[in-house]
Amino acid sequence: MLIKESDIDELDVVQLKDGRECTILEIFQIEGDKPDYLVEFSDGETDLAEISFDQVGKVIWKLKSN
Repeated sequence: MLIKESDIDELDVVQLKDGRECTILEIFQIEGDKPDYLVEFSDGETDLAEISFDQVGKVIWKLKSN
């Protein structure tokens, strides 16, 4: 199943193609480009990083909306 840019929202947890898991904190997108994301990794540390859409393998948890 291919992931689409619209499948990823802030506070979702995603698994990267390298197997690491992280939480999407903020989404940055310039019109016409693929989005980049500010993420926090789920490894017990407070590691923040910027990743690209191409690094995301799948969404593994979504924030429930009311």
